[in-house]
Amino acid sequence: MCRRKLRPQRTPPGRHSAGFTLLELLIAVSILLILLAITATAIRVNNNVDRVRGAGRTLQSYLLGAKDRAIYAKKPRGVRFLRDETNPRTVASMVYVEPTDPWQGQVSILPADGFAANWNSATNPMRRVRLRDTNQIPNWTQLANRGLLTAGLRMRIPANSRGTWYVIQSIDVLGANQDVYLTTEIRNPVATGQLFDQAEIELPPSVVQNAEAVQLPRGVVIDLDRCSANPSAANGAGARLPPAWRVGPPVGSASFSYTNRMDLMFSPRGGVTGLAAASGVIHFYLTEQAAADLTLNAGFRDNPAAALPGGIDPATPIPDKILVSIFTRTGNVVVSPVNATDTNADGIADDPLFYSERGEVAGK
Repeated sequence: MCRRKLRPQRTPPGRHSAGFTLLELLIAVSILLILLAITATAIRVNNNVDRVRGAGRTLQSYLLGAKDRAIYAKKPRGVRFLRDETNPRTVASMVYVEPTDPWQGQVSILPADGFAANWNSATNPMRRVRLRDTNQIPNWTQLANRGLLTAGLRMRIPANSRGTWYVIQSIDVLGANQDVYLTTEIRNPVATGQLFDQAEIELPPSVVQNAEAVQLPRGVVIDLDRCSANPSAANGAGARLPPAWRVGPPVGSASFSYTNRMDLMFSPRGGVTGLAAASGVIHFYLTEQAAADLTLNAGFRDNPAAALPGGIDPATPIPDKILVSIFTRTGNVVVSPVNATDTNADGIADDPLFYSERGEVAGK
């Protein structure tokens, strides 16, 4: 039997084996890299938007949580906003606080220089108050070391319903004596000798026991200067925050700052209580950390490149931003978009609070 010898098949003329040339591979890889870059940019922008909006929801929930705590406990409860360590004009975290029991004790009322023999109501008014028993626990030095005794607190003399409230102007508790100065003269002082009486100091809220600070999403902060209808105007930066949160020179100057203790307290009825209640509406402007560090306003995109901080290219995506507003009378907390319309192209939004204060919806 004859065996048939198999011959290898030959490729017909004009036909090639399947495969890619080097040029085709380079083109495919280039297209893939371009698509990946576009996708990464879109994901980054969407992540920034999601983080800022998520921060708005976090802040809203936290404030409403403090309000619910006050209603449930039938006692004031609140939130303390903690300044960011890297940029003290921003806030990145917050913690729940509750009222601190007032300090009470016996004090001596002295003229401003401390010597009653030299007292003259015209030139040396009686507005120095000295702690009589420095062994009292806590004494004023201990309160100051804990950050609970500072200028701006209220003191009532005598410590009863007939007493008069005064404001502490400054403290001097590091020496042998522990003194505070009041902004106004004590009513009905004695002409000679010292006046002894019981006094009461209204201490600031304390952090709730075992409470931990809550961080806003990474890369998102409350830009305190932008909490305003026009932060570039004189006395405008942070103008929609409680005035007690601003310290130092007038807010229109470059050197004004924010206090270390920014507390917002809710009453058992749900509204905002204390000095902050007079604000009517309090606005928090949330944006990306990078935008806050560059002090970018809501409408900065419309400015020419040379006028932007750090030479920012106008093609740079506008940082996302959002407003969280508290209506102090009702304690209602709403989240609204920021109106970034900039008709005169000065880099500042015409009315960033438009949607929040008018209740309108963006895009209508």
